[in-house]
Amino acid sequence: MDPKVAELKDKGNAALQADRLAEAIQAYTEAIQLDSANEILYSNRSAAFAKNGQYDLALEDAEKAVGVKPTWGKGYSRKGAALAYLKRHEEAVQAYEEGLKHDPGNQQLKDGLAEVRAAAANTGGGRGGGAFPSGPGGGAGGGFPNPFAGPGLMEKLQNDPRTREFANQPDFQNIIRNLQANPSSLM
Repeated sequence: MDPKVAELKDKGNAALQADRLAEAIQAYTEAIQLDSANEILYSNRSAAFAKNGQYDLALEDAEKAVGVKPTWGKGYSRKGAALAYLKRHEEAVQAYEEGLKHDPGNQQLKDGLAEVRAAAANTGGGRGGGAFPSGPGGGAGGGFPNPFAGPGLMEKLQNDPRTREFANQPDFQNIIRNLQANPSSLM
């Protein structure tokens, strides 16, 4: 990797970790202008766009990452997350499943797939609709929405310095998966 591209990538990564999202996006954009065939740059900018709530742009960059390197599981993870945020659950499932064809051991893809399936189950299916059923109080039958069913939950927990240590423990991951599938188990 060109030293200037690496410097911009590192600058973007530091800004992303510090939640300076505009700075991160700018650094990745400058790096992409120098190296438009680098899937990692598109993936990282996709993450910054998603964290900034710009899910359409996150999806565009995820698709570019997959286009540059179609066998890279992380690109499909970014694509699946962006589609899930856009409430396009069926397409998100397809993205995660395609990623698992190329990288069957990728835990991020497995977690994303479980999360989006749980979100789709909560909405009764695929395209459109909210992340949660829209009964009174936001949940099915007047209950509360499942806070564990949101797209990208495991990725968020693994990227947050406050929860990173827990999120990488297999027993914690199992607890989250169980809560995603059956939130009433908290009671």
